[in-house]
Amino acid sequence: MINLAILGLSIVSIAWIIQFFGMNKRREISKAFLITYVVGVLFLIVDAYNSKRVDIAIINAVALLLAAGVLYKFSKPKMWF
Repeated sequence: MINLAILGLSIVSIAWIIQFFGMNKRREISKAFLITYVVGVLFLIVDAYNSKRVDIAIINAVALLLAAGVLYKFSKPKMWF
């Protein structure tokens, strides 16, 4: 069986690569990065929960929320009109 933690970390790494190469001197966060990052961390949360490590699952979930908040705050806002 595939290790969900390794899969999750691989997906998070891919998300950062997507964001790094997609930036090009702009401070915008791509939707592909956010979606891929969230999916990767969800794998980490599921792996920790399945391993009966609820404390690690909670820490991963909080880290996901904090990272999303920081990335949202420091990204350049897009104009919707």
